[in-house]
Amino acid sequence: MDHNLRLKLLNEVIKPYNENKKAQGLKDWNDIALELVQNPVAKKYDIVIVDETQDFSANQMRAITMHLAELSTTVLVIDSAQKIYPRGFMWNEVDITINSNRSFRLNVSVHRMSE
Repeated sequence: MDHNLRLKLLNEVIKPYNENKKAQGLKDWNDIALELVQNPVAKKYDIVIVDETQDFSANQMRAITMHLAELSTTVLVIDSAQKIYPRGFMWNEVDITINSNRSFRLNVSVHRMSE
């Protein structure tokens, strides 16, 4: 995205959106994730299942990892063919290490199975 288009997007979409949100006392998913990252609660979870992970931002994933117990199991369900938002991050950026011995890739869709 070139500089002029970026400025236009910021000034005509992002800033008015954030101002309107603030004026109405509203929060979006990113606001909630940032609050959880900045103010983690003491409660930690042993087992977490996250569906539609392909649409999560890095901050949303950080909010999840910050609330995991020291010994925990996390299942991340990702369908890269259904990605809605152009978000991208590396797993190590959000403190997630993928264990290749316990990672599974499903190669057959339900649609193909029913044919």
